[in-house]
Amino acid sequence: NILAERIKQNPDDIETYGMLGSTYYLMGNEEKAVEVWKKPFQSANINPVFYRMIANYALDRRAFEIAIELYEEGKKYYEVRKDKEAEEVLLKALKEDDNFIEAHSAIAFLLMEHGRSNEAIPHFEKAVAVNPKFFPQNIYYLANAYMMVGNYDKAVSSYESFAKVERVNPQMKEAAAKEIVNAKFGTIAVKS
Repeated sequence: NILAERIKQNPDDIETYGMLGSTYYLMGNEEKAVEVWKKPFQSANINPVFYRMIANYALDRRAFEIAIELYEEGKKYYEVRKDKEAEEVLLKALKEDDNFIEAHSAIAFLLMEHGRSNEAIPHFEKAVAVNPKFFPQNIYYLANAYMMVGNYDKAVSSYESFAKVERVNPQMKEAAAKEIVNAKFGTIAVKS
């Protein structure tokens, strides 16, 4: 597991403990999730955000479980191309847990496939705002959505942010570099 390896390399990386615990929780292994989440509490240098994250999981456990169930149902609809049903179920999942990154990403991709970039943008933005490191490719896809609606300044900013992310597909980074040039040209063209 990549996250477990990151913890071995940097045992003070509180965020990775949170992500690893979340992964175990999503896989249905609540006992292991709690065990992983408790480890950082032994450190004296705990960021208060970590306490809040753990508290949110405890408080929202049932809502989170419902959100996961709905997300899984939406994924099934998406896989068999029942897009309307998938969208409805994913929106229900987000009503249960508005910080559910996977659901925001899934609905954003669905909307993009149907040429609804304006509607996809807030979902990509929310996914990135919740945790840009969870699925950093969302930054790239957000930039693409901005390009599609002609918001070139935000596209440039997002592509540049993505270019700074470590450990992502090098072809995507290369594509982002090319798109920065296109977006900057778009910015100039719109101002002319």
